[in-house]
Amino acid sequence: MKTLPNCNAFTIRLRFISNHRAIFSDKSYFFVIQKSHFVQKDATITHCASLPFGFIKAEDDKRRASCYNRWVESRKTAAEPSYVKISGEFLMKRRTVLKLAGVACLLPLSSCSASAAQSAASSQAGAPLVVAMELAYPPFETKDDAGNPTGISVDFAKAFGESVGREVEIVDTAWDGLIPSLQTGKADMVVSSMTITEERKKTVDFSDPYANSLLAILANKDSGISTIDDLNQTGKKVAVKNGSTGHVYAQNNLQNAELIVLADESACVTEVAQGKADGFLYDQLTIYRNWQKNLDTTTAIFVPYQDVEKWGVAVKKGNTALLEQINAFIRDFTADGGFDRLSETYMPEEKKAFEELGFRWFFDLS
Repeated sequence: MKTLPNCNAFTIRLRFISNHRAIFSDKSYFFVIQKSHFVQKDATITHCASLPFGFIKAEDDKRRASCYNRWVESRKTAAEPSYVKISGEFLMKRRTVLKLAGVACLLPLSSCSASAAQSAASSQAGAPLVVAMELAYPPFETKDDAGNPTGISVDFAKAFGESVGREVEIVDTAWDGLIPSLQTGKADMVVSSMTITEERKKTVDFSDPYANSLLAILANKDSGISTIDDLNQTGKKVAVKNGSTGHVYAQNNLQNAELIVLADESACVTEVAQGKADGFLYDQLTIYRNWQKNLDTTTAIFVPYQDVEKWGVAVKKGNTALLEQINAFIRDFTADGGFDRLSETYMPEEKKAFEELGFRWFFDLS
């Protein structure tokens, strides 16, 4: 370990907002301070040159850029506070990965106030991050045998919460209540395999896309359906999940068919399997999985009939601070192979099948 050079000219006020490490930065270095050095959660250090610090120079290894995010929230004059927020994973030269989440205030000796530091930290150290999702869409959003949230979206949301130093509270919310939960302030973000559409963008803001999908058709084996046009016939019945992009597509393009609008995809699958509906429109993965479960009564039609859909995280309109954090996390999580790991954990067979069918994988945004 090395010591921090020329530190005694500064007072550094830190607020620990996780059980890992507290951090602060100057223009060139990122420093990791062992929590054991301090008795209180808020500590002011006036002379710290003799304390051990682990540090690396930011420009030493560009590969570390994907391991942390750095945003300067305010950089004013030398006499005013300069807040630096860093989150993510910080890779030391000894290859130890330290989970970091912190807000620090670095400024001349006479100018740092406790209230300023606490204000800067409040966005990270406050209430839990409330994430709404409909836990009815395995393997993305579902429940385990004990009734606890599990799935790709759940792990993704928890990883984001860890990266910004906030606990995550998953709230199971009906599909048609997801966007209203943001508008009313009941949720901070929605991670629920939600397609980014122009209509939805009128009421919420979306992150950068993190996944893509295409609509497919689950058809009854005896329906005679082989293309989307076969469904657009008088007498044909099409099952759709209320509010889904399949529902919107059917309303706009299958006007000759009778729509059966249901609350969830499992009910739509049942309608098709029992011959009460000729087809069900939903994303390729859901269609593939339910086709495999109902091989005796259904067939899957994967011929593309619309543009690729992009999934994003939704936040309340105007919440740019949270949106920027999410976008930065998506970039780093993707670069670090996070989505690849989730695919191997939850969908190894489906990924292999998609490759064999020549389909673009959900998380392949190239």
